[in-house]
Amino acid sequence: MINPNVLHKNVPILQVDDPTLLDIIWADPKCAECLLLRLGERAALIDHDHFDALFTRLRKLDYLPKVMQA
Repeated sequence: MINPNVLHKNVPILQVDDPTLLDIIWADPKCAECLLLRLGERAALIDHDHFDALFTRLRKLDYLPKVMQA
């Protein structure tokens, strides 16, 4: 379980413009198994080990994610 009160480095986060889109992504079982924690209405923490699977699934669903490294 991820403790939201701990600072983490190099953690992948999914961020969307529309909160409804994040609801749709969470409702997809293949996407949901790649996500760890909803951080707010527009962001979710991605399981690092499932990042590639989530990216592939989002592309298959015609959601074209932009990957940024901070």
